[in-house]
Amino acid sequence: MERNKDQPEKVNFQERQDEKAETTKQIQIKVKRRDEIYSHIRKKFLNTTPEEWVRQNYVVILVNKYGYDIEQMSEEYPIPGSDLKADIVVWSKGKGKAFIVVECKEDESPVSGKDFEQGRKYALLTKAEYLIISKNGQIGVWRIRIPEVFEEIKYIPHAKFPDRLLPVIPVNEKLTSFVPKDWVRESRKIYDFHTQKVKEKGKTKQGRSGGWTIKQTATELNLSDGTVSQSVQLAKAMEKYPDLQNYSSKQDAWREYQKKEGKNQVEYEEL
Repeated sequence: MERNKDQPEKVNFQERQDEKAETTKQIQIKVKRRDEIYSHIRKKFLNTTPEEWVRQNYVVILVNKYGYDIEQMSEEYPIPGSDLKADIVVWSKGKGKAFIVVECKEDESPVSGKDFEQGRKYALLTKAEYLIISKNGQIGVWRIRIPEVFEEIKYIPHAKFPDRLLPVIPVNEKLTSFVPKDWVRESRKIYDFHTQKVKEKGKTKQGRSGGWTIKQTATELNLSDGTVSQSVQLAKAMEKYPDLQNYSSKQDAWREYQKKEGKNQVEYEEL
């Protein structure tokens, strides 16, 4: 009996993953100082807003998990005939048609009717076949059978099998990385301010006057010398140890930094 292609195909997911790994280059999230995240599509670093973090994480998921190529995607795509921009458009290979439109939202709440209406508008304007709304762990997927008819589904089409829906690939999942914590942003802002002043005024050398010091930064920002010193050290350390930015507090990150540098005897002080 011939299988109805609209029904999910029962497949061996591991075999599909092995096949995908052979043909699709895996990509990773890349971040650097000053709250910047790399766009593999636009080939440049962008400011890490919460929404941008979701977007770049979902690009990684589309490539690594569902087998799509960077070359068949657009970001911030200006939709012709409107003043709107779609977060991500996945194009059908060789057809030049929009296959999937992805609308990215920064929060972790369930997909709302308002979210759907916004994504629906983008999907209709681009004439896409699928709509995905990606929030941090909450994802909605719709197949567009004919204009105005959206069928909510549980699966996302794989690049190698666009006409089949693979039920063994879960849809809802937490993103692979986290938006930088408040303490990370604070440390980097202090570091950027301090380094800019040093660049403008020069660096004070021991035993000499002039230049710019940690103490002057602390005075300008109304902070303690110790807070500025630790923030500057941590901001520089995150370039060497990127995993430090995943700690929930500055205190935990500082202690881990001391361990990495073999300075276990140095304790963090809340200043």
